[in-house]
Amino acid sequence: MILNHPISKNILEIIRTAFLTSYPGKAEIVLYALCGIFGITGLIFLFVSVYSFIILTYPAYIAGLIVAAIALALAFIAIFFASKKSKKREQIAQARNEMEILNSLISGLESGEIASLLQKPVSENPKTALILASLAGFVAGDKIL
Repeated sequence: MILNHPISKNILEIIRTAFLTSYPGKAEIVLYALCGIFGITGLIFLFVSVYSFIILTYPAYIAGLIVAAIALALAFIAIFFASKKSKKREQIAQARNEMEILNSLISGLESGEIASLLQKPVSENPKTALILASLAGFVAGDKIL
């Protein structure tokens, strides 16, 4: 059976991790595969029919070039939308990570963990703490403005 072959399992795993956020069941994988097969078959028949229609008015090589240009245009459009979706997904993941960091900092401030960690070094070296705080303020002000 083809699906039990190691290469087929690797390809299915790559498809599953690349396009899906959660791991679907076998029925969903079969449905996605059928959609892909029918979609590709439909595109092939569409391009053949467009070629057959265009060849009535143009020579064969020009009809082939027109159909190839249409196929390339559709591929570039698909790539454009896929890249926009990928960038948006990355932005959402980055914002989620930043929110988790902020939430952990806020919970640390509320519980007093950060204050207790900083209290001993500040009380031992007040001048160094003052210099570091002023540098941090300068850098933050420089980044904001």
